[in-house]
Amino acid sequence: MDAAASLLPRPPQRLVVLACEVLKLEAETFAKDYPHIVAVEILEMNLHEKPALLKDTLGKKISEVEARHRPDAVALVYGLCGKGLVGVRAQTCPLVVARAHDCVTLFLGSKERYLQMQKEQPETYWYTPGWNRTERAPSPEKFARLRREFTQKFDEEEVEYLLEEEMRALQTYKAGAYVDLDVGDSKEYEAYAKKCVEWMGWKFERQTGDRGLLTDLLAGRWDDERFLIVPPGCEIQHSADAGVMKAVPVSPSAGSL
Repeated sequence: MDAAASLLPRPPQRLVVLACEVLKLEAETFAKDYPHIVAVEILEMNLHEKPALLKDTLGKKISEVEARHRPDAVALVYGLCGKGLVGVRAQTCPLVVARAHDCVTLFLGSKERYLQMQKEQPETYWYTPGWNRTERAPSPEKFARLRREFTQKFDEEEVEYLLEEEMRALQTYKAGAYVDLDVGDSKEYEAYAKKCVEWMGWKFERQTGDRGLLTDLLAGRWDDERFLIVPPGCEIQHSADAGVMKAVPVSPSAGSL
């Protein structure tokens, strides 16, 4: 671990949390237990579909909260998210992020469990409360929304083709698994996920969530095995090993955000 990161107080006296909308309910609920958290800010979910935009948006938001709150650290409630976090950095304080490929890891509780599930069930699509609330996971509502959006831009033949392509991209999946952290209307979210999975013609599975990784991120219990601490002057980069991501010094030619 970088020497600067090792001097970071645990927990920090002032922590700002930046979270993806998919974990809005969980992040805001758990943050209430930690008085050192001075702000929780939510970024819209669709940023994950455009990694470059996610990186730029996070960078601007980090600079904004550094200036406004002067935190000891900024916690990112994200995974690597299609490498959308690659290049993200702060100017004046460390960043802290779970070593996770995507948000499902934060629901399962560890990168090891995530990889095991991927190995055992590679044809499984994951449903969580946040994906359900925004109707982004495969569902009748999602395809109805896509039809409305496509109809505004394309003729009928093109609309049908695009919808078929959306469905074709999901043909590799055979099952849908629902996982939550027992926050909010979890039974209702589970029932909705089951309806969606059955509509897709998949097998439904219920997995037990583990809130430990997310709550430890918020609490400031940051060990190097589960969390990456990125000191000022460094940025997040992908790591092609079990660490998932690493902190790399920013090149002088990279400029400021």
